[in-house]
Amino acid sequence: MSKKNQKRPDMSIVMIAVVIVVFLLIVIAISNMLEGSKKVQYAGTLPSDIQVDSGRDLNIVINEKNAEEERLKSMTERARIEYYVTKFMKLLEKEDYENAYALLNDDYKKNYFQSRTKFEEYIEKNFSKMMDIDYTNFERSGDVYVIWMTITDAINGGPDSGKEINFVVKENGYNDFELSFSAN
Repeated sequence: MSKKNQKRPDMSIVMIAVVIVVFLLIVIAISNMLEGSKKVQYAGTLPSDIQVDSGRDLNIVINEKNAEEERLKSMTERARIEYYVTKFMKLLEKEDYENAYALLNDDYKKNYFQSRTKFEEYIEKNFSKMMDIDYTNFERSGDVYVIWMTITDAINGGPDSGKEINFVVKENGYNDFELSFSAN
């Protein structure tokens, strides 16, 4: 065939096709940008204490953690240590023994609760499901804090039914702590 007999595509059709392709690419790019703003743009390794449920946005979790850390920085030492112990006690009340056990000092676990099962058995036997806590004394020795408290069963306990217990808390950083308690 000669070059004269070959038909060239109409330039208007080519231009329309190019415009459609460019338009689709722009739509896809905008769609990806909108979805990207909903997803987390977090590069790096998450700290081990940040746990994200599948339904929660990581940015919200990180913001909550940062807000909690700022609140802890503004507290007195005693208020922070009471906060940590209260956090532990709430885990016990919710029967979240896995996270409560994780807060215990490793040497303490080896000496008193070699397994989480033994820890759970001890808690079930010695603590009630709803507790009133009265902090009675507080001391600091270096980076270790000792806090004494009286725990009363909020449902079945009478006014003199409180149990004296002390916690030893080592604060490694804000909201980074390990603890132990007097286990009888």
